[in-house]
Amino acid sequence: MTDKEREDYNNLKPSLREDYDYEKKKHPNWSHAQIMAKIAIGESLGETVEKGGGTIDATELENDPKMLKEVLEGAKRVLIEAGVFIYAVFDVLDSAISLLGNMVMCGVKYVGNKLSEFWDWLTS
Repeated sequence: MTDKEREDYNNLKPSLREDYDYEKKKHPNWSHAQIMAKIAIGESLGETVEKGGGTIDATELENDPKMLKEVLEGAKRVLIEAGVFIYAVFDVLDSAISLLGNMVMCGVKYVGNKLSEFWDWLTS
């Protein structure tokens, strides 16, 4: 672990340090950035579930880009709040967030177009 990685690790709250240690043992070949991304996403997912007051399964995330976007934005927030600035991870998260935003907008436009077509058909 480099000095910078050790500093990032020390900035984590104790529960995230435990998660980091667990992931490092489970995946010894993973980079520091990969482990940080994984624990940040896990933490954000946990916060999202708690906020919603329930549970989430994988199909909910696959079928709800807004929720997935919220989790990814939360992951970035978790890292920033811990003072962990790994720009390669931020770039990947930002790209995914942007892509999800585009998916949501395309979905909204698609539904709007279908409703417009239906209205045109209904009123013709």
